[in-house]
Amino acid sequence: MRVLLTGATGVIGPTVARALRDEGHALRVLVRPGSDRARLAGLEVEFAAGDVAAPATLVDAMAGMDAVVHMAGLHDSWAPRRRDFFIFNLTGTRHIHATARAAGARRLLFVSSGATIGARRGAVGDERTQRARG
Repeated sequence: MRVLLTGATGVIGPTVARALRDEGHALRVLVRPGSDRARLAGLEVEFAAGDVAAPATLVDAMAGMDAVVHMAGLHDSWAPRRRDFFIFNLTGTRHIHATARAAGARRLLFVSSGATIGARRGAVGDERTQRARG
């Protein structure tokens, strides 16, 4: 399967990229210009320059993909302004969804983190978990 991976240069991205390659998938990774690619060194992947916040940059990256694994995300502590956090995470995910659909990708897997619902001591969350207050 031909897979586009976003977030490949992030915290868990290189591990997911390696797992996808080990499973035999042809892998293209979306990277923002200037992103550090060192943790992907030696991995047989195709690089596509783009940014989830700029939908025009996604069209070529998405072309010919059977599936998209979307892991790119910005934690609010990394965003200099709350607006940047919103644009990158919500709007960027919408751009990925729309572009994948237009490109004919058959599958889209969205990977997020526990930060989306807030910390809960000792609890395991799932899709029914209510967002923490505060």
